[in-house]
Formats: sequence, structure tokens, C-alpha cells
Amino acid sequence: GGKYSATGSGSCSSCDAGKYLSPSEAATDHSSEAMCNTCSSGKYSLPASASCDNCGAGKHLYADEYASSSEHDSEDDCAACEVGKFAGAGSKACTSCAAGTHLKDAMESDAGSACVVCETGKYSLQSSAECTSCEAGKF
Repeated sequence: GGKYSATGSGSCSSCDAGKYLSPSEAATDHSSEAMCNTCSSGKYSLPASASCDNCGAGKHLYADEYASSSEHDSEDDCAACEVGKFAGAGSKACTSCAAGTHLKDAMESDAGSACVVCETGKYSLQSSAECTSCEAGKF
């Protein structure tokens, strides 16, 4: 996978980074560069790839398969989640912790594991990295 050959060509060419071409027994599936597909959201690839790799947990890649392949050509295209947000591997976007909770682990894929409820006497707004103590006399 990851390579194609135009009719009459004596060798194979590699799909560009940010694109992939799955293995296939049919020669027509590998007949031109147009057969190389751009990676979808949350994924990237190196040249001559048969598939795309997921961005790591705690990172996201918003660009989709309609974006330029240059937006999917390196793990460096995967951006770290903002403070107070989390994402599982292969995510298009990061998710905010709800108000009343704070981020425990940005590399989790669900709020139940990534976010924890604030301690008694503390509060938080949505997307908080930590909880804030309530004013004296309030709880």
C-alpha cells in the first residue's frame, strides 16, 4: 500500500505525506496519484503510507479529508488540547470539562475519566484546569 503506478510506468511512486493508499489486489486501485486519499480528521501519515496514524491522546487535528494533505503530513500537525480540555487518540477536537468539574487527565477520551468533580467548598466554570475556592461564608 501507499504506492501507485501510472499505465506504462516502469516503477511505483509513493503517495505524498498526509495521504494513504490501502493495499489492494486490483491494479486499477493503484493506477494513479488520484487514488491516494487524504487522511481524515484526527489523523496524519508519512509518505508511502497504507493507512493514517491517529494523533495521540491529549491532541487533536481539526482538518478533514477535504483539507490539503499538508495539514496531515506530520505528527506535528496534531495540536495539544487547550487548558481544561481533553481528547482521546484520533480526535478532531478537544472536549471541555463541564462546570463544577476540572481536568484530571487530558489524555482520556471521556469526561468520566478526564474530569473530576470539584471538592466541597470549591467551584469551576466550564473548561477549567482547576477548581477555585468559594468566598468566605459561601459554599
